[in-house]
Amino acid sequence: MLKKTFITIFLFVSVTILFSLAFVVYNYFIWRNEYIEQNDSVICSEDIEDEDYSIEEKVKAFVLSFEKSDFVSFTPEEILQLMNENIVLSGNLKLQGICLEPNDSHWKVYFNTKLGFINIPWIGLNVVKEKRETAELYVDEILLGGLKIPQLFVEKIISDINMGISDGVVLMNENSFLGRTIINIELMKENVVVKGTI
Repeated sequence: MLKKTFITIFLFVSVTILFSLAFVVYNYFIWRNEYIEQNDSVICSEDIEDEDYSIEEKVKAFVLSFEKSDFVSFTPEEILQLMNENIVLSGNLKLQGICLEPNDSHWKVYFNTKLGFINIPWIGLNVVKEKRETAELYVDEILLGGLKIPQLFVEKIISDINMGISDGVVLMNENSFLGRTIINIELMKENVVVKGTI
């Protein structure tokens, strides 16, 4: 009797896990087809491959400005180009593409990576900026395709990412890399605005 109960429980748990896995895989492929390939509000690295943006000129004008307080703005395409040129992965992990979904106060950033010959599903970060004047940005969730990964599994990763963002801004300000102290970063649908003072 005990053996029969154990087998029933084992089968029930196995079938539940299989259905859950099938649900996640099905939702991922639906999301990938609709979100990445058919969504006009999403900008991907392949969309800007042949474009050349004058990012250096904007940064140079910002750094050399004589105004006490000044700002520089970057379009989502320019941010995407900066990310494409500056994100370096280690080992056999290769970056195949990046997509952005810009909105006011939060941007979703998706990464398509490959480990050796294995394609890894799109991983997303929801980058948030609070509605107050500050240079603080933070990630509040990590996504697997369109599905939010439960906080329990990614809490340490989110904490490490946020610490890296915070340390980067502090390092930039303390060492005056831009010749200015960054006092505000605004995430908007049309652009990112960085405000700095001398």
